[in-house]
Amino acid sequence: MPDRHPGATAVARVTVRCTERLLHRLDALARERGRTPAALVREMLEAGVQGVAAPPSETPTEEELLELLSEKARQGNIAAIRSLLARTDDTDPRQRALAAFEAIAAERRQ
Repeated sequence: MPDRHPGATAVARVTVRCTERLLHRLDALARERGRTPAALVREMLEAGVQGVAAPPSETPTEEELLELLSEKARQGNIAAIRSLLARTDDTDPRQRALAAFEAIAAERRQ
């Protein structure tokens, strides 16, 4: 079941059993890459499932896409940060079209 933290994206906790040797190797690799062991495991899991298509019934909702985008932005993904910032700056395309139409109509009335 997902852990709920106020203001955070819903996450599921996964417990993995491994040998002490594997744990030491994971810790060493995480230190080498400047990551926490948990972040390194998440990256490895993401890399392992990359390219695997989700079943058609599991198309993410807009809310899920925003959660994923937010998660990537928190991890320092510049493209995700820009996308989130652009969402706050963008107005509805219909509103932009209506405003342009009203500006043209106002010019013609003058």
